[in-house]
Amino acid sequence: MKIMNFRQTLLVAFLLAPLAMLAKDKLISTHAPEHPAWVPVPAGTFPMGALPGPDCLKIGNPIKAFNAYINRDVMADEYQGPHWDEAPVHTVAIGAPYELGARSVTGAEFSLYKSGYRKEYEVRGKTWDPNAPVVLVNWQEAVDYCRWLTEQDRKEGRLAADLEYRLPTEAEWEYAARRAQAEGWEFGEKDSGDWCLDWWAPYSDKSATDPVGSEKGMIRVYRGMRNDVGEKRITNRCGTLPEDRMSDVSIRLVRAKKGFRGTFREPEPVARVFQDVSQKKFDWKTAKTDKPFFSGGAENTLAASWKMRSVCPTLKGVTMVLRSPGAITVTCWRRP
Repeated sequence: MKIMNFRQTLLVAFLLAPLAMLAKDKLISTHAPEHPAWVPVPAGTFPMGALPGPDCLKIGNPIKAFNAYINRDVMADEYQGPHWDEAPVHTVAIGAPYELGARSVTGAEFSLYKSGYRKEYEVRGKTWDPNAPVVLVNWQEAVDYCRWLTEQDRKEGRLAADLEYRLPTEAEWEYAARRAQAEGWEFGEKDSGDWCLDWWAPYSDKSATDPVGSEKGMIRVYRGMRNDVGEKRITNRCGTLPEDRMSDVSIRLVRAKKGFRGTFREPEPVARVFQDVSQKKFDWKTAKTDKPFFSGGAENTLAASWKMRSVCPTLKGVTMVLRSPGAITVTCWRRP
């Protein structure tokens, strides 16, 4: 397959848009010959991350922030720039060239792998568009789709034996986005982000080669989301539980040499609030009361704060459990 640069890819995509509309009700495979599928990205180095502004940790109104997130309201008075997790800026090396999908995988393409996907999509009240980016898929489904497509295309001779499809790393995604921006193009889909390979991990000022996040974690990274005023910052980091099926997170493929092994980042340091904590198991049988009482704290590593980080960047979670006859769980927050 001929490999095109960013400008050629976008021009061909524009010219083929009418054909895509004519084929709207058909299942179009990723390897359809008329589709400009891949953009080449060379090996190289780049400065990953961004410097947060002075208002990054300014305490806002958490109730207002939560309501804005739920209702998709614009909070023009809230900080919209780089956040604490985008720093420090550090040098990252991409050790080998790869090719990135010029667009996200579509619902029609994913349906070739998961036959019941359209039904699941429409059950949620959504109008089916086979050419729209596939959404409502969790991280593992995205990984499994990549493996399935790798096997299919190898069998049919469309993929060399030494290549594979996989998700991009967070670093590969940002590197490609920076190159696109340098050529004057906006990178990513208009209304969705892309799952990445990484577990979320904090940045450090140390240089890194092919970083792949933490060795283990709770939050999988996705990239490419817009902030509350409609801006898409290419350094913006997002993430959620890998089991989540987000309505605005899709799959974008990387085609690269098989057997990729990146380097893990250092794990997030244990916060002081979690150090030297008693590990004695609480005996609920001794708690004979019909009144609510506090049972202690438990770490919820950014699981909720990721969902509201862009509108309430001061949040970092400590889940405190308030027990009552109704078993109420209350999440409290502190500054990072």
